[in-house]
Amino acid sequence: MINFWLDFLTRHGGKVIFSILGLIFGLAVLSKGFFAALFLLACLILGYFLGKQVDEGEKLSSFLERLFPPR
Repeated sequence: MINFWLDFLTRHGGKVIFSILGLIFGLAVLSKGFFAALFLLACLILGYFLGKQVDEGEKLSSFLERLFPPR
């Protein structure tokens, strides 16, 4: 059973870690209401995609350059 979790975290560790970080950050600034829930969702999605990039071996700097191209 422990091998399953170690294998899972080896393959998907970035997604798990960055999703948790997005959740923690979202909860830290979360206030009441609908828009706060949308903000939390946006933080989770951003955390997932950043983690996915890390899992695929892409550097975060190249991901950010694609997201915000230089002028």
